[in-house]
This record gives sequence, structure tokens and C-alpha cells, in this order.
Amino acid sequence: MAPDSRAGRRRRLLITSTHYWPEPTGNAPYVTGLAEYLAEREYDVTVLTTFPHYPGWQFAGRVALGASETRRGVAIRRRIHALPGNQSAASRAVYEASAYAGGLTGLPLLARPDVVLGICPDLAGAGLAATAAATTRRPYGLLFQDVMGLAADESGVPGGHRVARVVRALERGLARRAARIGIVAEGFRPYFAEAGISAIDRLRNWVLSDEAIADPDAVREELGWPADHLVCLHAGNMGRKQGLENLLATAVLIRGLPIKLVLAGDGHERQGLERRLAELRLDDVSFLPLQPAGRYETVLRAADVLLVNQLRSVGAMALPSKLTSYFAAGRPIVAAAAANSETARELLAADAGVVVEPGDPAALAACLREMLEERHDRRAMGERGRRYAMRILSPERVLPEYEVFLSRLTERPHRAVRAPADLENSPGRNDAQHV
Repeated sequence: MAPDSRAGRRRRLLITSTHYWPEPTGNAPYVTGLAEYLAEREYDVTVLTTFPHYPGWQFAGRVALGASETRRGVAIRRRIHALPGNQSAASRAVYEASAYAGGLTGLPLLARPDVVLGICPDLAGAGLAATAAATTRRPYGLLFQDVMGLAADESGVPGGHRVARVVRALERGLARRAARIGIVAEGFRPYFAEAGISAIDRLRNWVLSDEAIADPDAVREELGWPADHLVCLHAGNMGRKQGLENLLATAVLIRGLPIKLVLAGDGHERQGLERRLAELRLDDVSFLPLQPAGRYETVLRAADVLLVNQLRSVGAMALPSKLTSYFAAGRPIVAAAAANSETARELLAADAGVVVEPGDPAALAACLREMLEERHDRRAMGERGRRYAMRILSPERVLPEYEVFLSRLTERPHRAVRAPADLENSPGRNDAQHV
């Protein structure tokens, strides 16, 4: 990277991330929103990223070795990468390695940053941030949207358990070398703290938009959702860790009741779910494609209940980004999630719904019957969720905290905190020193 000694210029920020606009869901809207917010403030922002591919895991549009564009004041630099044909530890490793290698080819072409921010869960984003910081002798921070070291164990991806130890070592090693790290969920903190990392800030995701672009009742009629049915909507990624077969099994148990289940979104598991639905011949289950901004918020409000479904093994690894939109929609939430999960923790904090046992169709079916029979105050739950979104998750409250985080990255040289003695000989500790 070429140095630039101009005095009085805005601070240069490099963000490394495998997800960015125009990807409509997952981490991308938050990375995009943060970059554009900072570009309006005191930063010249460059994002080094990949070509759009999530959640369908297919390239959206033409792909070249690299591409450059500017959008809303943000310089976007894209590099080619491989896509996994299926979800396994091996295919994920190829994806991560190719994203990192592609990003390396873009680093020499960028102006020297003042600070670097890597977006995780992907190790590629974290690795590129560390490399960019090392080659320019600038500090870097990491923002953890998910925790891969836990995900390898919890997500159910074939081969995940075998690589979890290596992933933990890499992830914690990169975090240890960072000036600071940010976490979107408080449950991530022990994972890093037990590796001797103390420079940790809680940085929440925020409500991206709470504006509906149409009348929810009109959209409900347009979608053919019966007015006398309880419409229960699951929106977002349809991947392995969502365990959405549980929803189809639940639908079998409530067949004949005026309850309709809707799955909106895309992902690796969608085609298999559609095939299974055809086998079951369930009339009150339907699929919708990903909904664009504005329309998405409208569809959420057109539903009666919003669903989160996760595998039983998913605990502290992730906090679903859709929860911010769910809360803002003002609808009650039913989460089939582990009691120790970040999903359950956040839903409890908002007091906006009910948590049931994951992977237990009978428990979910019973809860939906209770919702249908108004044994829960659905309106009050929805109102509490919306108040929580406006009070705790508004962009006006959350985004300035990211500015403070970036300022703290350059306050003083970072020194990794020494791990406790009983961790000195742990695999994660020893391997991380060689990252």
C-alpha cells in the first residue's frame, strides 16, 4: 500500500468483509450500513470484499478477477473467490482460503489506511485485517457477528467437530493480536476472555429499518394469507443451523388447524425443504423468496407471529441478525432455541415472546396452539419488542458506539493479555501463538 502524508485529511478506514451490499440479509446490511454511516462522518472508507453470493450461495451477476465501484461515499473493492458446493468443513475451508487469497491481491492497490476493521464470522475477513495492519503498521480491530470456533462444534456441518480445535486457535489468535474486538452478543465474551483477551466491547446490531412501504393488511391479502388464520413467518437464511425441518414436522402436528406457516428467504437447505413439503402435502405451509427492503418490513407486519428456529446444538455461537427487524415489526416472537442460546437471552431481555425446546415439534406445536387460542397476549408481546428496538437498538443509539470503538483502536499500542496459567497449555492457546 502506498503511503499518503497529506496533513488534515480524513482518517482512512479499511473494512475487510466477505459480505457486503447488495447482499440483502445476514451480515451484509450491517457492514454496509456501518461503512456508509462512517463515510458520512470523518472517515474515508474502503471496503475490501467478495462478489455477492449470500444467502443463495450463488454469484449474483457477472464475476471477474476483481471489480471496483463507489456507492454512497464508500469505495468498494471486490475480489474473486470460490463458492462451496455443499456445506462441509472441507468446502468451508476452500471458501475461506480463496476469499483470503483473493483479498491479498487487492491489498497492494489500496491507499494506506489509518485503521483497519475486520468483520467476522469469516476467518478470511479477520485474516485480511491482520495482514493489512501488519503490512502498513496500523492497528486493527475485529467485529464478531458470529463465533466460528463455537460454530464449528454447534452448527451440525459435517466435519465441524474435527476442525473446531484449529478454528478456535486461528480465531482466538487473530483476536489476541487485535487492538480491540467488538462482539454483537454478550455470550461471546467468555469464549475470548478464557483465551486471555480483555479488550472487548459490546457492539450491538441495530434496527436497519422499521418502515413498511405498504399496508400490511393489503399485502396479507395479496399473498393469499387467510384473515382467519394465525400466520407464522420464519424469515431469513435457510441453512443447516436453522434446522427448519422442525417447522415442517410441526406443521404435520397442527394440520387442520387455522395456522399457516410461511418460510421466506433462501439458503442451502431451501430446495430440500421444498421437496420434503411436496412429500408431506401440507396445504398450510408456503415459501416466499427473499424480500427487498421495505417490502420485508411490510411482510413481517403482515404476519401474526414471527418464528426463529435453531438446532439444539446452537448456543452461544450466534445471534440471529433478523431479531432486530422482528422486534421492530411489533409482532410476538416464538423461538425454538436452546435456553442457553443468545437468541433466548435476547428474547428474554426484550420480553417479546416465548422460547420453546429446539428440535421438539410437539413443543412448538403446543405453543402455536396457545398463540392461536390467545393464551398469550400477542399484542403486548409485540409492543414490548418494538419498544425494546426503539430504546436499545435504534441506529441513533448504536452507531455512535462504533465510532468510539474505532477511536479506541488508536489510543495506545495493544498488548495481548496473558492467559491464565491453566490455559497456557490448552490447544487453543499454544496454536494461536503461531498464527
